[in-house]
Amino acid sequence: MSPSLPSMSSFDVKDPLSYRDPPLEADLVMKGGITSGLVYPLAACRLATRYRFRSVGGASAGAIAAGLTAAAEFRRRTAADPVAGGDGFRQLETIPSVLGSTLSALFVPAPSLRRAWLALTAWLEPDWGWLAKAWATLRHAVTAVPVWFALPLLLALAVGSWVAVTLGASGAGVLVATLQLLLSTLIGLGLGIVLALVGLLRQTLRRLPENGFGFCNGLSAAGAVAEVPPLTPWLTTWLDEVAGLQPGEGPLTFGHLYGPRAAADLARLLGTDGPTEAPSEADEAAGASEPVGGTDRLPRFEPETDLLLMTTCLTWGRPYTFPFRTRVFHYCPVCWQRYFPPAVLDALLRASEPASLGHQSVDGHLRPIDDSCVHPGHGTVRTLPAAPDLPVVVGIRMSLSFPVLLSAIPLQAVDYGRAPGKQGLVEVLFSDGGITSNFPIHFFDELLPTRPTFGINLADRHPDSDEMVYLPATNQARFPRVRPITSVVGLLGAVFNTAQGWVDGMAVPAPGFRDRVVELRTDPSEGGLNLKMPPATITRLAERGDAAAREFEDFDFDNHRWIRYRTAMGALSELLDTMLGSYPHYRAFVEQRSGGSYPFRSRRARDADRAATGQLMDVAEAWRKAGHPALAGRLPQPRPALRPTPRHEK
Repeated sequence: MSPSLPSMSSFDVKDPLSYRDPPLEADLVMKGGITSGLVYPLAACRLATRYRFRSVGGASAGAIAAGLTAAAEFRRRTAADPVAGGDGFRQLETIPSVLGSTLSALFVPAPSLRRAWLALTAWLEPDWGWLAKAWATLRHAVTAVPVWFALPLLLALAVGSWVAVTLGASGAGVLVATLQLLLSTLIGLGLGIVLALVGLLRQTLRRLPENGFGFCNGLSAAGAVAEVPPLTPWLTTWLDEVAGLQPGEGPLTFGHLYGPRAAADLARLLGTDGPTEAPSEADEAAGASEPVGGTDRLPRFEPETDLLLMTTCLTWGRPYTFPFRTRVFHYCPVCWQRYFPPAVLDALLRASEPASLGHQSVDGHLRPIDDSCVHPGHGTVRTLPAAPDLPVVVGIRMSLSFPVLLSAIPLQAVDYGRAPGKQGLVEVLFSDGGITSNFPIHFFDELLPTRPTFGINLADRHPDSDEMVYLPATNQARFPRVRPITSVVGLLGAVFNTAQGWVDGMAVPAPGFRDRVVELRTDPSEGGLNLKMPPATITRLAERGDAAAREFEDFDFDNHRWIRYRTAMGALSELLDTMLGSYPHYRAFVEQRSGGSYPFRSRRARDADRAATGQLMDVAEAWRKAGHPALAGRLPQPRPALRPTPRHEK
């Protein structure tokens, strides 16, 4: 810690003046974890006493905290006086206490799934024993499918009564007949319970697709009145209040966060992105992944506060960062009435336009692609607004779609993979960002960063330590946690966790990452799917987030920059050396093709490309002759590599 900076611990996070004129800048990334996200508000507030957040990102529950943190930063930047500027973070600090008794009320199941929801959430009651939980589950199952329970019981009673009467008439005695009737009743009761549970499961599996494959869509049932608004309206209101927007000024948009100049620049640049024509044969031959004018050629823009959220397109099986930088997705206003409140839908309608889907060849004639929603009777779709005009709550909700718990969000896009004449809109479902990257610490990284990107990672309690918050004392290599596999269920869980989290898991222990990622640990009764945590547990989680932020009190940015410099230059040296060995095989190819099958836009561009490539190869040759000085000494371990990988779709 610089001697000129006051300690972060010396600030009162409840005082708006604690957030006045922070001396430094930083980025912040928060991991998903459903209710574990309650650790983030105090952590963000504590860091905000020293740092102005230039970029904030997250996935799943981390997206909620990221959006609220960005909203508080917007208020600090735009408020007329320092007290009002800190009010956003002061409100953010109160969220854990506000949710202390209302957390589970945010999750409102669809009416058709209410009984199944009550049966499942009975097992989340912290003060109930297993008998009480089992009884509640059975009671809701029987109520949901009474016929499935009653039929085997009545049949067993009828058969048992007939057998009992027969035994009595044969002189077997009253006791034998009674025992026979009791046995038949128990068999019928057992069969009724089993069939009721099976019936409830069958009913649930049939009704989940009707509600977007989730119990809760984020809105309350039609006509329902509740003291606590459900998740999406609650988020919409809190985002506006934390941002300091007055009634009629909301909902908070990404453009608010970017600032007027950056929002205008991005809107202008995205205006050249062109709607959604299929890639031409020339584009495909050149290796274009999207239509000409796409985001690969967009210059950087410099927002006052950037917000990136992770989401997952299940239909296409790939991750996306939100907001999108390409305009290939469309939404149906009628479909989205099930997911977003009227104020958000009105903002979307004002900022969007009817979709322009291009044309396709039908019987030798060009015909416009049908812009009707894939669901009959819903009318036509509209193109999703450009990033500056998108409400922030839309991005959070698209990232926060934990499978089965919360409904996936439907968008629509043209399936250009079909043959001409058969191309049309298809529904693409977006689900939880944590499916593909639950801790997107890579969001704001550069080879040579000019400010730190802090990360808050969630983990289970360590078997050998009582520390619930952990940050490495040095930049030495960190070994991965061992999680023993002792059962088939454990094996399947390990397979899922590895498939879902291996990318994030490799980043955290890497040099230049591990010193800026604090590990916040939780017990089984904390966070996760524990929707009914008592207020004391929620308070304990929030305070642990505050403790996590304090771990960055003495963050050594000079050491961090040195590690990043050494790793970047070492990896770049190896990459250039590899290119130098391969380029002679490409030189003639490039000279032949650059004016023919793969044309540049102009001869000037072609000549500039050849000259720049030659200069780069000259640098690589000079580095080789000098013995690759950047590789001298001991490089930070494990050594990263620079290699081509698919871009994260935006």
